[in-house]
Amino acid sequence: MIGALVLAAAVIGTRWGVFTPDTRPDLYQNPGGFLRSTVQAWVGGSSGLGQGNFNAGAAPVAAVVWVIRTLGAPAWMAVRVWRLALLLLGAWGIRRYLGALMGRRLSVGARVLATVFWVVNPYVIVAGSTTPILLPYALLPWTMLAFLRATRSPRSWRWPALFALAFFAQTGLNAGVVPFFQLLALPAQVAFARWVEGRSWRDLLRVVVRCGAFCVAVSLYWLLPSLLASGTGAGIAAVTERPVDVARTSSYAETARGLGNWPLYGRAGDREFLGDYTIYLTSPIVLLCTFLVPVLVGTRSGGPGRASGCWSSGCWPWACP
Repeated sequence: MIGALVLAAAVIGTRWGVFTPDTRPDLYQNPGGFLRSTVQAWVGGSSGLGQGNFNAGAAPVAAVVWVIRTLGAPAWMAVRVWRLALLLLGAWGIRRYLGALMGRRLSVGARVLATVFWVVNPYVIVAGSTTPILLPYALLPWTMLAFLRATRSPRSWRWPALFALAFFAQTGLNAGVVPFFQLLALPAQVAFARWVEGRSWRDLLRVVVRCGAFCVAVSLYWLLPSLLASGTGAGIAAVTERPVDVARTSSYAETARGLGNWPLYGRAGDREFLGDYTIYLTSPIVLLCTFLVPVLVGTRSGGPGRASGCWSSGCWPWACP
């Protein structure tokens, strides 16, 4: 409870009254109109002729923001309430997922530490400053929880359905790029189910097929527009986000401390792309603190003897006493 209050004070109290949208401003200024536009095939554009609408995936977000605004929150407050809700949802989800995954092997202190780190880390503060990234990130633990339960009950249709609903809630913002990348967590969960919990390949294949089928069914409303817009999107990305340029910043060191997202390192003349966050690059104290977690993970794992001792005693290396 104390952590939630501190988080609320930080999210809502910072820059009080200043409208700082984390995606398109009209989502918060006119959520009703934005919601109506998501179901239209043709929307107005700056040229006056209009343009095709490929942003159907924003509909669930617009519906939630519309409710927040209807309850009386001004646009600047709606942004803060939305972000706070996502962070609290993510904190609750990671606690539930780790509890289900590790059970009693995970100490209370380790669970609290993992929850705090999931909500407050450089990735969330920098890359997660936008809704298209923060929303899938907050719902990832719930998606993984449903998948974990599905691997333990492979004949059940309930958990694949809940997995699909969690994926649906991540929405198709930015053509669903972030949710698709987050699916890379599933092979690790499959490996855990196979070699740690002893599930059969047949059961695991059944789970993957069911989860995939349900996901396609409930997300088809944004999958089709995204596929239709793939040519346009690829043309824009080829100019503004070349893979070679994006990959230049993703070193092992930057990734380990939760950074490496290319806009943080970019500038146009004297203006940094993300000037508010350059402290992660210029402050020696912040630099050392952000490397603290990966260093602690390595030291807690210790050498081969320490790691093997942890595994044999039934706990994970980073959660050992």
